[in-house]
Amino acid sequence: MPKEDNSSILHEVGSSRLVTIRRAFLSQTLKLLQPVMIGEIVPSFDDAITFFTLAAIGASENDTHIKLPHWLNFMKYALKKLNLYAEVEHLDEETKEERRRLWWSGYTIDRHVALSFNLRPQTTDLECQMLQRPCRDDVWESDILLSEYYQTGRSNVLKGIVYSVQNLDVFGVLLPLSSMVGDILEYHFLRQHATFGSHRSFMTDIRNNIEQNLRLWDKSLQDHLARIQNPVNPTDNDDADTRPLRPFNYDAEMPASTSSKVVLYGRHIWHCLHVLLFGTMDFVEMYRDLSWQASTDFVQAGEHAISCAKLAGSILTLDPRLHYIYRFFGTYLLQSSFIFLILAQKLGQAADNLILENCTINLRVLDTFVQVVNVEYQRTFARVLRQTLSKRFDEEGGGGDGGLDPALLQYRWVAGYNGLWNGDMALGAAGNTEDA
Repeated sequence: MPKEDNSSILHEVGSSRLVTIRRAFLSQTLKLLQPVMIGEIVPSFDDAITFFTLAAIGASENDTHIKLPHWLNFMKYALKKLNLYAEVEHLDEETKEERRRLWWSGYTIDRHVALSFNLRPQTTDLECQMLQRPCRDDVWESDILLSEYYQTGRSNVLKGIVYSVQNLDVFGVLLPLSSMVGDILEYHFLRQHATFGSHRSFMTDIRNNIEQNLRLWDKSLQDHLARIQNPVNPTDNDDADTRPLRPFNYDAEMPASTSSKVVLYGRHIWHCLHVLLFGTMDFVEMYRDLSWQASTDFVQAGEHAISCAKLAGSILTLDPRLHYIYRFFGTYLLQSSFIFLILAQKLGQAADNLILENCTINLRVLDTFVQVVNVEYQRTFARVLRQTLSKRFDEEGGGGDGGLDPALLQYRWVAGYNGLWNGDMALGAAGNTEDA
């Protein structure tokens, strides 16, 4: 049961005990889900929630990590079977909101899995265009009746995809970012398409639109945070909407409430989306592409990667065990670290202190991930990053490019590869004996 101060009891559970709990939970859950998985019965709402749990926050070990696309397929099947993408007018507002929150949660994990495993998003924005977005968390978690809440007109009801921050909770901050993840993935798939990718002006327009949406998200977040520092005084005669807001200082003025975590994680993801947009997502391709390394895209990606590292350090301070959204954060941490690993490996002892400092910060966070979860790609990348830093300090002379570590060649974001779902995982999951 929850503690009196609402803190998590998991903080008191050791790592080995946590692994045992995860395995027992997974084993029992799969037994209960078996009739749904083999098609004997139609999935219920609770079944859909369970599939989402498996896809989003299930046991984090290799044997479950490799099944994420598998759980995602079952989750999507359940969500669509229940028509959660549609508003059902005869239902009460509480039930409608439950359906919305589960659908939008599934939408978010769909994009996360697509990024992690080099897939195209399978839940389309078109499916969501008539579905209302979730209400604020503070309203949902209160004793306010939603029917009364919507009748008073206090809620700005929005439907479909929006790119601006609506409020400082998980859905308000992260849902627009998930939409942009899908846009960036589609952009890269189109970029490699034989027909669409050859039209440079078309691709440039797409990227410009994504950049514009990213700016909109940032501006709307700043507006929300500025209002925290500029609360409206009911006795003021000035119009609150026209009063200028003092810009928010992210470093000095982070709110001390629960929203501070979602803002920090959201800012990290936002910067990482620029890294994904200005890069190619594939470590090997970026490592070998000398033209890209000499371009302004590389400079912009590098600037945002620096911000990612700084925010990662702040996140580790605020959330020392990375429990908040560790499933999502791991992929973004990895992608935002690629540029520093490229520079550290290519420059060797010539790498400057800023590169090494950012590598060290990301390594600290990766080491924490390794303690919290048991996934091979995190251990592999932490080992490579640690070896690279060690060589930087151990070798004499100017140093140089020691080449790519073979272990990283299995994690790729190009045609024929599956991102973090490496060749060995695919073989193990499919029982295929062919060489990957």
